[in-house]
Amino acid sequence: MRAIELLKQIIQTLSKEGDISIGSFISKILKNQIITTLLNIIEDYEFSNVANQISIQILYLLKTIYDDNDVELLKNFVRRNLSSTEKTHFEFSSGNKTTKAHLASIINMAIELKKLTLEGGLLKP
Repeated sequence: MRAIELLKQIIQTLSKEGDISIGSFISKILKNQIITTLLNIIEDYEFSNVANQISIQILYLLKTIYDDNDVELLKNFVRRNLSSTEKTHFEFSSGNKTTKAHLASIINMAIELKKLTLEGGLLKP
């Protein structure tokens, strides 16, 4: 948890620098590894709202350096997690159903991806 908080602080600091691009500090391989790790955190630790929020914030900070492969990776993650009620709902032994805890983070990611692809003109929807 502390590691992703520190990562967020580092990326925030780098993104505030006016003359220096965040892309010059983060290589494509490192960026891909960061994105994959954050997606794993969102998926594996669905009951940790703080971890999900920080992961979403980091992904938002990195959006200025996304390329087509990164956006496609994020889209596939959203599709995979919203594909069926088994992925979006949790069933108790009593038979009652509720939405999974990380569903709000995934929907937030989907909304930001839509904004990025439609308004930003990065990719075709």
